[in-house]
Amino acid sequence: MFESEWIDTKKVPDPKLGDDPISGHRYYSKEFMEKEWDKLWTKVWLIAGLESQLKKTGDFITCDIGPESILCTKDKSGKVKAFYNVCQHRGNILKHEEQGNEKFLTCKYHGWKFSHDGELARVPAPEDYPQGNPCGKLRLVEIPCETFAGFIWYSMDPNVKSLDEYLGTVKQQIERYNM
Repeated sequence: MFESEWIDTKKVPDPKLGDDPISGHRYYSKEFMEKEWDKLWTKVWLIAGLESQLKKTGDFITCDIGPESILCTKDKSGKVKAFYNVCQHRGNILKHEEQGNEKFLTCKYHGWKFSHDGELARVPAPEDYPQGNPCGKLRLVEIPCETFAGFIWYSMDPNVKSLDEYLGTVKQQIERYNM
């Protein structure tokens, strides 16, 4: 191994964590669950899956958390994007499969087709819409999405801090390993 290829794998110091005992009510309390949903799960970065699951344009994965379903896909520019997994027409789940590949993200209800960058690309009988063809005017609701250490990360908070800032010293710990 060349000197320039050496990776320092010494453990960095552990971040300071709380050491208070965890009470059991957290596991069965509806009130605690609602508080966690409002104050935690909708505010943090979460892992949707592995970057390797989105190898080529048109690949997608879905993941569910609480009442939400998230759709991650690779667009034609090679960028990984995350959206709420909801068709903008009638609010149906867009993709029921856990993963797959499609030229368009097609809703099974009325056949609306979205491109992998989230834009509405095709609808059946566009001339039937009195307000005009909705294509190019509607988009899937995009949420923050980044990739790091082989994982796809997303957040439901549109104002979330960057993944780098969020992970802080934990990022340095993860970077020491060849993920």
